[in-house]
Amino acid sequence: MERLIMNRLVEWKNSSERKPLVIRGARQIGKTWIMQEFGKRYFTNTVYVNFDVPNRQYDDFFAYTIDPHTIIKNLAILCREPVTPDTLFIFDEIQTCNNALNSLKYFCEDAPEIYVVAAGSLQGAELSAGFPVGKVDFLDMWPMSFEEFLLANGSTNLVHYMNGIDKIEPVPQFFADDFIDKLKIYLTFGGMPEPVRFLTENQDPVRADNEIDNVLSGFQSDFGKHNDKVNYEKIMNVWRSIPEQLAKEYNRFSYKDIKENNPNNPKESSRSREYYYAIDWMSRVNDIKTLHRIKVPFLPLERFRDEFIFKIYMCDVGLLRKMSRLDMSFLSANLKLIDNYKGAMTENYVIQSLLCQGLKDLGYWKDGSYDVDVLIQRKNDIIPVEIKSGTDDSKPSLKVYLKSYENFTKLIVRYSLLNLKLNGKILNIPLYLADKTDKLIGLALDELNSK
Repeated sequence: MERLIMNRLVEWKNSSERKPLVIRGARQIGKTWIMQEFGKRYFTNTVYVNFDVPNRQYDDFFAYTIDPHTIIKNLAILCREPVTPDTLFIFDEIQTCNNALNSLKYFCEDAPEIYVVAAGSLQGAELSAGFPVGKVDFLDMWPMSFEEFLLANGSTNLVHYMNGIDKIEPVPQFFADDFIDKLKIYLTFGGMPEPVRFLTENQDPVRADNEIDNVLSGFQSDFGKHNDKVNYEKIMNVWRSIPEQLAKEYNRFSYKDIKENNPNNPKESSRSREYYYAIDWMSRVNDIKTLHRIKVPFLPLERFRDEFIFKIYMCDVGLLRKMSRLDMSFLSANLKLIDNYKGAMTENYVIQSLLCQGLKDLGYWKDGSYDVDVLIQRKNDIIPVEIKSGTDDSKPSLKVYLKSYENFTKLIVRYSLLNLKLNGKILNIPLYLADKTDKLIGLALDELNSK
């Protein structure tokens, strides 16, 4: 399966300012695979070191010396691989070896010509003691995007169409219908690589659905690997509460809605201070994304966020659907009871897509009963975003928002199943083109500036 992050890895290899690279991301999203595939495609040979194996012999190589050249010579001998100027060194699960983490500083300072790429699993390498701040490059990795899903599914014609868009105009209905059909599948199964593989290669939706359960079990198993400030039960309580929290009318995260695993009082409400570290930890390792309420939509968004009011989205929409206990057929079910879940999963999908594009400075705006789903900080613009799961184009919240901030708003984005269109300052992006948001915003701004 093709992963578009490969292009970023190639850019890193070719950069004259290259530092050791750390890939961050949740478990089972393909970090190990992408590093090894990168080595196969673009290097003469690869030395692969996994620090999360029993009886690992190479820990001593990092404990007894800080000289990178000595370290790589010993690793190459142990792994029986020759060392050339075009050798890639892969340090997997590096967070389990503090000396290896610290060695990245010396690779950066004393051996910048050596290609080193590392990855940490759920714990997040940057949380570990001894991490060499400022001496590494970071690259965030997420589950497969809708575009990557289309590639895996063999829908290259749709991908070619997406990538060929160079102006804001309606998508031909033939493509639009096909996009929508594929998007429904993606919203159901998500972008975790193993479920996608069973779905696309084996054409086995039942096995793919079961594999999502396996992925969730792996997540929950890994929640035990955390720093000392985080309690496993607190992480699990937050994790289990996310589907219900998102399905609420305004989907603001509420600590009181976390159900504690207390047999004496299963509905006991919880205090924020007990869960702060759990939420912060899950956010840092990219299991979740927190979107904070923005008090005023000015630059930078981070400065004006409310630390205590936020929404939580999951890293993958397929995991959210499964944790919501919805059957694979939920999108075709015409039941009012699950409308809120459809809306929640649509929002989660859009957030996931924005993160894959590197649009990480996100928040949301709320004033009384009016709520703008997302605020995107893109370059020097704050762009309000409304997300609809169907074809409704109502915009009362946006009208209220614009009363106060129209002079600061160059563009408004609405996601829905309506076609691609720029109507005044409102850019309607079909949900199936969410992966091209950054490009479409650029095209829309260019069009508006030319008028």
